[in-house]
Amino acid sequence: MSEVVPSEVDDGFYGPRHRRPDSTRHRSGPWTRAWHLSVYAGAALVALVVALILASAVHDSTQAHVAGTFTEESCEGDGRHGCQSVGTWTSDDGELTYRSVGLDGAVGRNGTSRSYAIPDAILGGTDTVHDSASSPLIGILVATTLLVVLALGVLRAAEKWGDLARLKNSWRRRKGSRP
Repeated sequence: MSEVVPSEVDDGFYGPRHRRPDSTRHRSGPWTRAWHLSVYAGAALVALVVALILASAVHDSTQAHVAGTFTEESCEGDGRHGCQSVGTWTSDDGELTYRSVGLDGAVGRNGTSRSYAIPDAILGGTDTVHDSASSPLIGILVATTLLVVLALGVLRAAEKWGDLARLKNSWRRRKGSRP
């Protein structure tokens, strides 16, 4: 048998595979934990706001739509997506007229657009009318997508930071300590 010379031995880390190679145990410092908790609190606040928007969008989608015609009077702003059409909207029966309302959509070449208003809406109400191509379900879809993406992001961060494993171990200890 040949003798092993210490200089020829691979000096790689031979610790257990479940341990990190740079330390035997990873612990978070107080500033790191404070950062994680602030991220969770911020995500909870954002989730609350998006949930309120979702509830408003669901409410608005169940309200009556009143058909009418929007007539553009001006086009305000010059943003990335063009300008916002502002004008007067009149219902088909002539009972409702909203002045200085924004149009959610586009006007035709003659400056008018078939549109509808949702008088009892929480989001927009009498400030915004919608062209016939837009749907109130878009708000529900966008808010739901935001909530799902936020939840997945928080779960991913919690898994990366080891908080999911700590939570799982805590539940196991509690379950095991019950009589």
